[in-house]
Amino acid sequence: MKKFLKWTGIIISTPLVLLIILSILIYIPPIQNFAVRKAAAMASRATGMDIAVGRVTLSFPLNLNIHRVSAIENGDTLLGAGQIGLKLRMLPLLRSEVEIDAFRLTDVSVNTGGMMEGCSLKGRMGELYLESHGIAPGRQTAVIDELRIKDSRLDVCIADTSAADTAASELPGWKVMLRKARMDNVAVRLDMPADSMRVNLRLGRALLAGGMTDLKRGEYSLKSFSIRNSAAEYMAGNADSVRTVGFNPSRILLTGVSIGLDSVGYGAGAIMAEISDLRMKESCGMEIVSAHGKIGMNDNGVDIPGLELRTADSYISVKADAGLNAPQGGRGGRVSARLMADIGKHDLLRLVGDVPEEFRRDFP
Repeated sequence: MKKFLKWTGIIISTPLVLLIILSILIYIPPIQNFAVRKAAAMASRATGMDIAVGRVTLSFPLNLNIHRVSAIENGDTLLGAGQIGLKLRMLPLLRSEVEIDAFRLTDVSVNTGGMMEGCSLKGRMGELYLESHGIAPGRQTAVIDELRIKDSRLDVCIADTSAADTAASELPGWKVMLRKARMDNVAVRLDMPADSMRVNLRLGRALLAGGMTDLKRGEYSLKSFSIRNSAAEYMAGNADSVRTVGFNPSRILLTGVSIGLDSVGYGAGAIMAEISDLRMKESCGMEIVSAHGKIGMNDNGVDIPGLELRTADSYISVKADAGLNAPQGGRGGRVSARLMADIGKHDLLRLVGDVPEEFRRDFP
């Protein structure tokens, strides 16, 4: 009987001992690197790419760092990263929840090549950092405490919009809260060759707070959003090769862009925003020095309870309330508006641009 109990105990305890040994082995660097090389080789065979990982370190309990990651196909580097870091809390995983103390990507390069039909993405990212305490896949909710992106440049080319799959699909029911986000020195370039259009956006600094997204209901809101020390450019056709005097709608170049928005919301056919700051200068010389007010729009109409805008030489104040059926006539539409404006001579001449000198001199 004693022998039976002894062997029964050995059989029952063997899996537990093996599990403990494996748990210890995964924290030994040579074992980690061996496992990663095997996993990279399997991934390379499965994808047809040359996937390589320089070094992996895993410390207790779940602090993972992966160095020098690359995925190469036909001599082109599709994805590369200097370092990928992930620090998770262990106990929430037992409750089917994910709490990320830190997720960091550094020195990232991406080049989708021909992987996406009709669209390509190429660029570099200096750093992406994310902290999240409250991801619950079962409830489809996520709380992102902090998101940071800096020193990045992305080039997006949409060559053929007709290639996109337009079939209707059910949206996931996730609700995502973003407490705060920050972007520093981020540039995005969008090319649409089929439409002969190009857009360049450079963000010196962008801050976001209190973001909420409900994908199922299609509702989005922001407590505050601001942009500082930024620039934007829009070009259509061959506007870059044609020089014009004055405002050119085919080539809009904005510098010194600063925008402040509060209480931004979209959902149930309505959009609203409060403008707390707006400053920018266009290449023709027109400069907006300040703006503030509220704007709202829904299925019934447009409501502007108050909007004031100042340039270097002009002032405009608008209050308006207009129903969307107002232009149809005879349908009980409503329109009310009050416009107060003081338009400066220099602003008009900046917009018009090339006019005879006599007109400039005689214009009151």
